[in-house]
Amino acid sequence: PAAQLPADTRGTTASSHFHSTTSLTLIRTVSTQYNSLMTPINRLLTVLVLVASHQSSVTSFSPSPITTAVRTTSHHSSLFASSTAPENERADTNPSTKFGSPLSDSVKEANRFAIGFLKGTIFDTFFVGEDRAYARFYALETIARVPYFSYLSVLHLYETLGKWRRVKYLKLHFAESWNEMHHLLIMEELGGSERFFDRFLAQHCAFGYFLIVITLYLINPVQAYNLNQDVEEHAFATYD
Repeated sequence: PAAQLPADTRGTTASSHFHSTTSLTLIRTVSTQYNSLMTPINRLLTVLVLVASHQSSVTSFSPSPITTAVRTTSHHSSLFASSTAPENERADTNPSTKFGSPLSDSVKEANRFAIGFLKGTIFDTFFVGEDRAYARFYALETIARVPYFSYLSVLHLYETLGKWRRVKYLKLHFAESWNEMHHLLIMEELGGSERFFDRFLAQHCAFGYFLIVITLYLINPVQAYNLNQDVEEHAFATYD
Protein backbone atom coordinates (compact mmCIF):
# COMPACT_ATOMS: atom_id res chain seq x y z
CA PRO A 1 0.00 0.00 0.00
CA ALA A 2 1.07 3.55 -0.65
CA ALA A 3 0.57 4.45 3.04
CA GLN A 4 3.41 2.04 4.00
CA LEU A 5 5.88 3.67 1.60
CA PRO A 6 8.20 6.49 2.58
CA ALA A 7 6.83 10.01 2.02
CA ASP A 8 9.14 10.79 -0.92
CA THR A 9 8.21 7.47 -2.60
CA ARG A 10 4.46 8.17 -2.21
CA GLY A 11 4.95 11.54 -3.93
CA THR A 12 6.82 9.96 -6.82
CA THR A 13 4.08 7.32 -7.24
CA ALA A 14 1.28 9.92 -7.31
CA SER A 15 3.22 12.03 -9.81
CA SER A 16 3.81 9.04 -12.07
CA HIS A 17 0.11 8.13 -11.95
CA PHE A 18 -0.84 11.72 -12.86
CA HIS A 19 1.55 11.84 -15.82
CA SER A 20 0.35 8.40 -17.00
CA THR A 21 -3.30 9.49 -16.93
CA THR A 22 -2.48 12.73 -18.78
CA SER A 23 -0.55 10.81 -21.45
CA LEU A 24 -3.45 8.40 -22.04
CA THR A 25 -5.88 11.32 -22.38
CA LEU A 26 -3.57 13.05 -24.84
CA ILE A 27 -3.13 9.85 -26.89
CA ARG A 28 -6.91 9.32 -27.07
CA THR A 29 -7.46 12.94 -28.17
CA VAL A 30 -4.81 12.71 -30.88
CA SER A 31 -6.19 9.35 -32.04
CA THR A 32 -9.73 10.75 -32.32
CA GLN A 33 -8.55 13.78 -34.30
CA TYR A 34 -6.41 11.56 -36.54
CA ASN A 35 -9.36 9.26 -37.32
CA SER A 36 -11.65 12.20 -38.12
CA LEU A 37 -8.97 13.62 -40.42
CA MET A 38 -8.24 10.34 -42.19
CA THR A 39 -11.89 9.53 -43.01
CA PRO A 40 -12.18 12.05 -45.92
CA ILE A 41 -8.60 11.27 -46.97
CA ASN A 42 -9.40 7.56 -47.13
CA ARG A 43 -12.49 8.32 -49.21
CA LEU A 44 -10.44 10.43 -51.59
CA LEU A 45 -7.79 7.71 -51.93
CA THR A 46 -10.52 5.14 -52.57
CA VAL A 47 -11.98 7.27 -55.35
CA LEU A 48 -8.55 7.75 -56.93
CA VAL A 49 -7.86 4.00 -56.82
CA LEU A 50 -11.24 3.27 -58.42
CA VAL A 51 -10.65 5.81 -61.18
CA ALA A 52 -7.19 4.37 -61.87
CA SER A 53 -8.54 0.82 -61.98
CA HIS A 54 -11.36 2.01 -64.26
CA GLN A 55 -8.85 3.41 -66.74
CA SER A 56 -6.80 0.21 -66.80
CA SER A 57 -9.92 -1.97 -67.04
CA VAL A 58 -11.33 -0.13 -70.03
CA THR A 59 -7.95 -0.34 -71.74
CA SER A 60 -7.78 -4.07 -71.03
CA PHE A 61 -11.21 -4.73 -72.47
CA SER A 62 -11.00 -2.47 -75.52
CA PRO A 63 -12.11 -4.33 -78.63
CA SER A 64 -9.37 -5.74 -80.79
CA PRO A 65 -9.55 -6.53 -84.50
CA ILE A 66 -11.21 -9.83 -85.26
CA THR A 67 -8.86 -12.57 -86.37
CA THR A 68 -9.86 -15.86 -87.95
CA ALA A 69 -8.13 -19.06 -86.89
CA VAL A 70 -7.02 -21.27 -89.77
CA ARG A 71 -6.54 -25.01 -89.36
CA THR A 72 -5.11 -27.25 -92.05
CA THR A 73 -6.17 -30.61 -90.62
CA SER A 74 -9.73 -31.83 -90.94
CA HIS A 75 -9.68 -33.08 -87.33
CA HIS A 76 -9.59 -29.56 -85.87
CA SER A 77 -11.60 -27.74 -88.54
CA SER A 78 -14.95 -28.62 -86.97
CA LEU A 79 -13.87 -27.17 -83.62
CA PHE A 80 -13.34 -23.72 -85.13
CA ALA A 81 -16.18 -23.72 -87.62
CA SER A 82 -18.65 -22.12 -85.18
CA SER A 83 -16.30 -19.18 -84.41
CA THR A 84 -15.77 -18.28 -88.06
CA ALA A 85 -18.38 -15.90 -89.43
CA PRO A 86 -19.83 -16.61 -92.88
CA GLU A 87 -18.44 -14.57 -95.71
CA ASN A 88 -21.66 -12.56 -96.22
CA GLU A 89 -21.81 -11.67 -92.50
CA ARG A 90 -18.32 -10.15 -92.52
CA ALA A 91 -19.63 -7.36 -94.72
CA ASP A 92 -21.78 -6.11 -91.81
CA THR A 93 -19.83 -3.83 -89.53
CA ASN A 94 -22.17 -3.72 -86.52
CA PRO A 95 -25.55 -4.97 -85.24
CA SER A 96 -27.27 -1.77 -86.40
CA THR A 97 -26.51 -2.45 -90.05
CA LYS A 98 -27.24 -6.16 -89.66
CA PHE A 99 -30.58 -5.98 -87.85
CA GLY A 100 -31.55 -2.30 -87.64
CA SER A 101 -32.97 0.46 -89.77
CA PRO A 102 -32.75 4.29 -89.65
CA LEU A 103 -35.03 6.13 -87.23
CA SER A 104 -37.57 8.78 -88.13
CA ASP A 105 -37.57 12.12 -86.35
CA SER A 106 -40.80 11.20 -84.58
CA VAL A 107 -39.21 8.10 -83.02
CA LYS A 108 -36.20 10.11 -81.84
CA GLU A 109 -38.54 12.69 -80.35
CA ALA A 110 -40.49 9.92 -78.59
CA ASN A 111 -37.26 8.66 -77.02
CA ARG A 112 -36.38 12.15 -75.78
CA PHE A 113 -39.88 12.57 -74.38
CA ALA A 114 -39.65 9.25 -72.50
CA ILE A 115 -36.34 10.21 -70.88
CA GLY A 116 -37.66 13.67 -70.03
CA PHE A 117 -40.77 12.13 -68.46
CA LEU A 118 -38.63 9.75 -66.37
CA LYS A 119 -36.43 12.66 -65.26
CA GLY A 120 -39.40 14.79 -64.27
CA THR A 121 -41.43 12.14 -62.45
CA ILE A 122 -38.62 10.33 -60.60
CA PHE A 123 -35.32 12.20 -60.47
CA ASP A 124 -36.73 15.70 -60.07
CA THR A 125 -39.15 14.41 -57.42
CA PHE A 126 -37.08 12.10 -55.20
CA PHE A 127 -33.53 13.34 -55.80
CA VAL A 128 -33.78 17.11 -55.37
CA GLY A 129 -31.35 19.24 -53.36
CA GLU A 130 -27.61 19.37 -52.79
CA ASP A 131 -27.84 16.79 -50.01
CA ARG A 132 -29.36 14.35 -52.53
CA ALA A 133 -26.67 14.78 -55.19
CA TYR A 134 -24.80 11.53 -54.47
CA ALA A 135 -28.06 9.59 -54.26
CA ARG A 136 -29.09 10.99 -57.65
CA PHE A 137 -25.73 10.06 -59.17
CA TYR A 138 -26.02 6.56 -57.65
CA ALA A 139 -29.44 6.09 -59.26
CA LEU A 140 -28.15 7.36 -62.60
CA GLU A 141 -25.17 5.00 -62.58
CA THR A 142 -27.35 2.05 -61.57
CA ILE A 143 -29.61 2.68 -64.56
CA ALA A 144 -26.78 3.64 -66.94
CA ARG A 145 -25.28 0.12 -66.77
CA VAL A 146 -28.47 -1.58 -67.89
CA PRO A 147 -28.44 -1.00 -71.70
CA TYR A 148 -25.09 -2.77 -72.08
CA PHE A 149 -26.45 -5.82 -70.25
CA SER A 150 -29.43 -5.78 -72.61
CA TYR A 151 -27.23 -5.54 -75.70
CA LEU A 152 -25.07 -8.43 -74.48
CA SER A 153 -28.13 -10.59 -73.74
CA VAL A 154 -29.52 -10.14 -77.24
CA LEU A 155 -26.14 -10.59 -78.94
CA HIS A 156 -25.55 -13.80 -76.98
CA LEU A 157 -28.98 -14.98 -78.11
CA TYR A 158 -28.09 -14.20 -81.74
CA GLU A 159 -24.79 -16.04 -81.26
CA THR A 160 -26.63 -19.08 -79.92
CA LEU A 161 -29.00 -19.05 -82.89
CA GLY A 162 -26.13 -18.61 -85.33
CA LYS A 163 -27.35 -15.20 -86.54
CA TRP A 164 -24.47 -13.06 -85.28
CA ARG A 165 -21.02 -14.24 -84.24
CA ARG A 166 -18.76 -11.23 -84.07
CA VAL A 167 -16.83 -10.85 -80.83
CA LYS A 168 -16.04 -7.15 -81.30
CA TYR A 169 -19.36 -5.83 -80.01
CA LEU A 170 -19.50 -8.32 -77.16
CA LYS A 171 -16.16 -6.96 -75.96
CA LEU A 172 -17.19 -3.38 -76.58
CA HIS A 173 -20.45 -3.52 -74.63
CA PHE A 174 -18.84 -5.47 -71.80
CA ALA A 175 -16.14 -2.79 -71.52
CA GLU A 176 -18.86 -0.12 -71.42
CA SER A 177 -20.69 -1.94 -68.62
CA TRP A 178 -17.38 -2.31 -66.75
CA ASN A 179 -16.84 1.43 -67.09
CA GLU A 180 -20.27 2.20 -65.62
CA MET A 181 -19.68 -0.28 -62.82
CA HIS A 182 -16.68 1.73 -61.60
CA HIS A 183 -18.77 4.90 -61.67
CA LEU A 184 -21.33 3.09 -59.52
CA LEU A 185 -18.67 1.94 -57.03
CA ILE A 186 -17.51 5.54 -56.59
CA MET A 187 -21.05 6.74 -55.89
CA GLU A 188 -21.57 3.93 -53.37
CA GLU A 189 -18.31 4.85 -51.63
CA LEU A 190 -19.45 8.47 -51.39
CA GLY A 191 -22.67 7.40 -49.65
CA GLY A 192 -25.12 7.52 -52.53
CA SER A 193 -26.65 4.14 -51.69
CA GLU A 194 -27.06 4.58 -47.93
CA ARG A 195 -30.88 4.80 -47.96
CA PHE A 196 -32.94 1.70 -48.63
CA PHE A 197 -35.52 3.69 -50.59
CA ASP A 198 -32.87 5.01 -52.99
CA ARG A 199 -31.56 1.50 -53.67
CA PHE A 200 -35.08 0.11 -54.06
CA LEU A 201 -36.14 2.82 -56.51
CA ALA A 202 -32.95 2.77 -58.61
CA GLN A 203 -32.79 -1.03 -58.89
CA HIS A 204 -36.45 -1.44 -59.84
CA CYS A 205 -36.16 1.31 -62.47
CA ALA A 206 -33.08 -0.48 -63.80
CA PHE A 207 -34.92 -3.80 -64.06
CA GLY A 208 -37.80 -2.24 -66.01
CA TYR A 209 -35.34 -0.41 -68.24
CA PHE A 210 -33.50 -3.69 -68.88
CA LEU A 211 -36.67 -5.31 -70.27
CA ILE A 212 -37.50 -2.24 -72.39
CA VAL A 213 -34.04 -2.09 -73.97
CA ILE A 214 -34.03 -5.83 -74.73
CA THR A 215 -37.34 -5.42 -76.55
CA LEU A 216 -36.10 -2.39 -78.51
CA TYR A 217 -32.82 -4.10 -79.39
CA LEU A 218 -34.68 -7.13 -80.74
CA ILE A 219 -36.94 -4.89 -82.84
CA ASN A 220 -34.39 -2.29 -83.96
CA PRO A 221 -30.91 -1.89 -82.39
CA VAL A 222 -30.71 1.67 -83.73
CA GLN A 223 -33.62 2.72 -81.53
CA ALA A 224 -32.08 1.07 -78.47
CA TYR A 225 -28.80 2.88 -79.08
CA ASN A 226 -30.63 6.18 -79.61
CA LEU A 227 -32.52 5.79 -76.32
CA ASN A 228 -29.28 5.12 -74.48
CA GLN A 229 -27.77 8.23 -76.06
CA ASP A 230 -30.58 10.32 -74.53
CA VAL A 231 -29.94 8.73 -71.12
CA GLU A 232 -26.21 9.48 -71.33
CA GLU A 233 -26.88 13.08 -72.36
CA HIS A 234 -29.13 13.50 -69.32
CA ALA A 235 -26.42 12.00 -67.08
CA PHE A 236 -23.83 14.36 -68.56
CA ALA A 237 -26.08 17.37 -67.97
CA THR A 238 -26.62 16.23 -64.36
CA TYR A 239 -22.90 15.90 -63.65
CA ASP A 240 -22.18 19.19 -65.42
